[in-house]
Parts: sequence; structure tokens; C-alpha cells
Amino acid sequence: TIIALLKRLVNDPNKKVRKGSLNLLFIDVDRDRKRKEFLPLLIPLLEDRSARVRARAAWNLCNFAEDVPLAVASRALAIEKHDKARAKLSDLVLKILEAQAGTSQKAN
Repeated sequence: TIIALLKRLVNDPNKKVRKGSLNLLFIDVDRDRKRKEFLPLLIPLLEDRSARVRARAAWNLCNFAEDVPLAVASRALAIEKHDKARAKLSDLVLKILEAQAGTSQKAN
């Protein structure tokens, strides 16, 4: 039922509801479940029509940087025109790069 609710929230016409959907990342649910079930629904908010939603998505997804595709975050950053959202997306892209560098160092 959480996933059904999340699907409705991220597609709601009200930007406050879509922005609020990102708070589900903070509920007491196994992190692996969040990665597999929540993130695929929330990552598209990086290109939401509202700059506030995009900024909040980037900020909240920083905690899951290792699971956010670099290509998706980079594209969102490249097309972003709003200063605050651009700054948050930049932080996210940096965290993704750091997470990937940490993963590759562990492999070596």
C-alpha cells in the first residue's frame, strides 16, 4: 500500500504533494526496500515541472547518491535554470561521483 500511495503522490497535480512525497524516504522502512521500490518512483522528480520539487528531490536523494544514476542527475543539472535547484542538483551530482569513486576504490 505504501507503493500505491507513493505512485499517487508523485503524480499529484499539486506541487506541495509531490514535494511531500519525498518525505517517504525518511519513514522507518528497510533501506534496501527504499532503494528497490521508492527510488525508481522518486528519481523522476529531479525533472519535475516545479523548481521547488526538483530542489527537494535533489537534496533528499543525496542520502541515496550511490543509487541515483549519474546520467539522470547530470541531465537534470544540465537543463536546470533555477539557481536553488541547480545548486542542489550540483550537490547531488558531486555526491554521486564521490560514491562512485568510493566504490571503485573498494574494488581496487
